[in-house]
Amino acid sequence: MRIKNIFEFIISVYRFCLSLIYEEGSLKTERNKLDSRTIPPPRRGNNTEKILCDASSNYAIFPYTKPHVHSSIYWFKYKRDRYTIELLSHMLHDEIIGLISDKLDKRQNINNWIVTFAPSTSFHCGDKGWDHNEDIFEQMKENSSFTFQKVFGFSNGEIKSSKKLSKNERKNNKFTLLPNAKIPPNSGLIIFDDVTTTGSTLKNLENLAEKLKPKMILVVAIAH
Repeated sequence: MRIKNIFEFIISVYRFCLSLIYEEGSLKTERNKLDSRTIPPPRRGNNTEKILCDASSNYAIFPYTKPHVHSSIYWFKYKRDRYTIELLSHMLHDEIIGLISDKLDKRQNINNWIVTFAPSTSFHCGDKGWDHNEDIFEQMKENSSFTFQKVFGFSNGEIKSSKKLSKNERKNNKFTLLPNAKIPPNSGLIIFDDVTTTGSTLKNLENLAEKLKPKMILVVAIAH
């Protein structure tokens, strides 16, 4: 009887592992089918904001596998489409306010929160000539009561094209706190990124930000 139970347990574990492999394979297949270039960039009056809101996710603001989400990230990240930047920064700002309302007393002064971003790797900036997350960051600054501060940089601060970097330079290009990074007492810190997959980038930045001793750290991604 005991051998039978062990055998059934092994079979159940095997089936569970197969289900995980199948699910991950299905997600990869679904992602591969998406071609952001076939979907035009967002424009005023075409209900893109409603479509994105309908695609809201529990993991971040939106699930990356949804076509319009995937396309919006593409147009802001690689094509620097101005309206897409405005749209996503507006929606991210609303999400941040919601996060604060859920975590803290609503009487908390919004000015006690500092917003920062996960910087693109220096070699990605070198390839494109800009940091897409900084575009969102700068756009939010125009119509917000939050305090905005650049907090993170890289140990290899020099901006180069990825073609000019060795494997060791890529590997050692790690996040670091900027020399002037400082959080006022009793202030909270919001860290945002464009897309999170495993969450490792935001987790690394969260651990790094602990050195600044903020009252609370919240992290959010536009898509997962």
